[in-house]
Amino acid sequence: MRRVLSSWFLLLATLAAADLRADQVVVLRSGAELVGQVSSEGDDVVVRIGAGTLRVPLAEVARIAEEGHDGGDDADRAQRLLIRWLETQAAKEDTAAEPGFLEEAYRLAPNDARIAYWYAKSLVGAGQGRLAKGVLDDHYAAVEEQYPSQAPDLRRRIAKRCELEQRPRPFVKRYDQLNAQLASGAALPGDEVLLAAAFRLVDQKGDAVPEQSLTLSSSDTKLEVFADGWFLCSYMARRSSRRETVELRLTDPAYDAKEYKFSGGEDHVRDLGELRAERRGDKDLVKTAFQVLSVEGDPVESARIFIRPSQSAGTEAQTVQLVTTSDGAAAADLFPGVYVVNVYRDGYVPDPQTLRVKPGHSQPIEVRLQPAINGSVRVVWRIIDPAHKEADGKEGDGDDQVMNLPFINGQLAHMGFPSTWLNVRQTKEGLFFFVADQRMMYRPPTMQAGAPDESWTRIAKKKEFDEVELVDLTSLKESGEKPQPASVEPGRTVPPNLNVTPLVLQPGAIYCGQTPIMVPGAGPPRVQTLRYKLIFEATGGEKRPKSEDEKTGGPDEESADN
Repeated sequence: MRRVLSSWFLLLATLAAADLRADQVVVLRSGAELVGQVSSEGDDVVVRIGAGTLRVPLAEVARIAEEGHDGGDDADRAQRLLIRWLETQAAKEDTAAEPGFLEEAYRLAPNDARIAYWYAKSLVGAGQGRLAKGVLDDHYAAVEEQYPSQAPDLRRRIAKRCELEQRPRPFVKRYDQLNAQLASGAALPGDEVLLAAAFRLVDQKGDAVPEQSLTLSSSDTKLEVFADGWFLCSYMARRSSRRETVELRLTDPAYDAKEYKFSGGEDHVRDLGELRAERRGDKDLVKTAFQVLSVEGDPVESARIFIRPSQSAGTEAQTVQLVTTSDGAAAADLFPGVYVVNVYRDGYVPDPQTLRVKPGHSQPIEVRLQPAINGSVRVVWRIIDPAHKEADGKEGDGDDQVMNLPFINGQLAHMGFPSTWLNVRQTKEGLFFFVADQRMMYRPPTMQAGAPDESWTRIAKKKEFDEVELVDLTSLKESGEKPQPASVEPGRTVPPNLNVTPLVLQPGAIYCGQTPIMVPGAGPPRVQTLRYKLIFEATGGEKRPKSEDEKTGGPDEESADN
């Protein structure tokens, strides 16, 4: 402690007497010397050497003096700094020491081959490939004579780093971050391990392939996109099966279909280099004709047709837009592949379809539009807490909620609360509906404990709408008529993983029933019972503003899976 205090008072005295703009010499107890502008910060001595800064614990400082004191020649001081850096490197084991000591050693002895070698090696380890190349190139002959087996390896390592630094700067920064994360060997929960890979994807002309043209085999894989076609891919794998591969598919019809399979590195980012894709040309385009008709066979003029690749993100640049002529016709040049076609015309029901274009001549595509049924859905609902009982023993909680929902061009024109659990649609098969809380699709098992899970719907016979009481529907469950299941494809109408059957909707009929519903709160969401009644009443042909989907050609979430 006495030695530290003595050094501290010596430092204060030296700094007070010195010109702070002049260089000073910090002599370490190991014999190494640092020359630069000296200041103090806490229990450390801070030495600014050129553009770099070194922090040295005060306990390791022997003395501080003005530059020019009799402390040995530059070569001796440089050798002591080299030894100091090698000691630091040995103490760090798997991680690289900062090149600060060697920067000063190289300044003092720029022609020392040993110092040049270790300085270049420390620079490339710190991610400064261009600086490392300059140092090694200036002294390569002498370095190779001193280190005949290591010098070529260092030159190759530096060349590889310089090649990496030619890539976009944000890519290089993220690449280094991932490498450091992998090299740290940080423990992950369970049997998991992080793997990562880097690659560039370009076509035969060297142009970057856009991210929207790609589809990943797993949603757990993270694909980071950078300029000039560069990608970083990271994913979790089981430690017991580290060779798990990523499957990246090129699904944009503008390119030949191709699948890339690769695995990432565990202790470093695996660099896959450049991957190639074959972009199609005009000779591959197929003239595809469309004919839009009503169900009676009459041409539908001014119908808007939107065509996008089925498995890509479908950006505006990838979407083809057409408008039919007076005879309901339109045509487009498309590459072979699978597309989603959406046709919109006010007064008709949108009906997304899948189109497969084959090489060569394409047969005309006929689309028949169903006239839209316009009307309104009157719905009344109440949320029941099974734990709450009224004085008469009946279940009850809160008041009835009432809403009239416009139904225009085949779908509900409302985005409020009922739309989270009530879905009414029209397709070419007719009207249908289903009741299910879509927010509960992915609820954890713990949220289901003790929650009501019974869901049912009945048609109330010989009753007026206002006569149906939601407080107690037990009698209606027994006496009501079961609705008819709708003959529609569930994948086209029901969100994935929602186990519910669409039901036929008869205008004027009263439907009532119950379903579990998720009720958010201050704590974990609670699952309670929602009871409802609804009736659909058809009206005349109403018009409505065009939706965003119609403007952009993007289908809703359910239609996109077709």
